[in-house]
Amino acid sequence: MTQFMENSSDFTVEGPGIFSTAAVLTMLLAVLADSTGLAILLSGLDDCGILDVVSTIIIGGMLFALAPNPQLPKKEASNKVAGAFKKKLKRKLGRKLGLAFLIELIPFLGNIVPSWVIAVYSSFSKKKSV
Repeated sequence: MTQFMENSSDFTVEGPGIFSTAAVLTMLLAVLADSTGLAILLSGLDDCGILDVVSTIIIGGMLFALAPNPQLPKKEASNKVAGAFKKKLKRKLGRKLGLAFLIELIPFLGNIVPSWVIAVYSSFSKKKSV
């Protein structure tokens, strides 16, 4: 469900919605990871970053695998344009994951801020302008 806007050089991609099965499963894992981090902080324990690494592998892997794969109309795009568009979309998703991971690396801030929930919600928003 890719839409090419003729008047500008931007593409709009519609991925799975926030209430799709994949989004709900990913959101549940993100809520579990963030609430576990907060519970660890409130109990006075430290997980030495193990939860952050596991969350990055599982949630980050799911977000990369579930990123929309744009199909451009054949008239308007060559393989080079399609490849550049896919690369730009993955780079934008990578920035969101990178920001969430950097927040998680800061010792107490990573446990307080629900960064995985924010990353999952922003990744599954209905329309993405790339």
